[in-house]
Amino acid sequence: MPHQLAILLLRSLGDLPARRRRHARLIAALTTLIGACAEAAGAVYEPVAAAPPGQEAVDVSLLPCIQVSLAAATLLDRARAEDDARWPAAVAWERKEARRTYAAGASWQRPQ
Repeated sequence: MPHQLAILLLRSLGDLPARRRRHARLIAALTTLIGACAEAAGAVYEPVAAAPPGQEAVDVSLLPCIQVSLAAATLLDRARAEDDARWPAAVAWERKEARRTYAAGASWQRPQ
């Protein structure tokens, strides 16, 4: 049994580059989203930073933050769908494993 576990562990560790390829579009979308968040934060805080020290109120626009928040889900969903379309066998295996793991967890938590 420990030998089988070691083989399984080595296989999963060896699969890391494939997993990065599998989720490449999602990772790219996340980096794009991080950049957009940084730009939106800059648009909000640059006027605050440029304001004179004694100024009590600073007009800022939250529109860039709102735009990022509204676009984020669509961007990530589209990237995930593109990755899924590129790797259908991996998606089928991941979903099967997720169902198996969920079923095992649910059966373990059922009262006896």
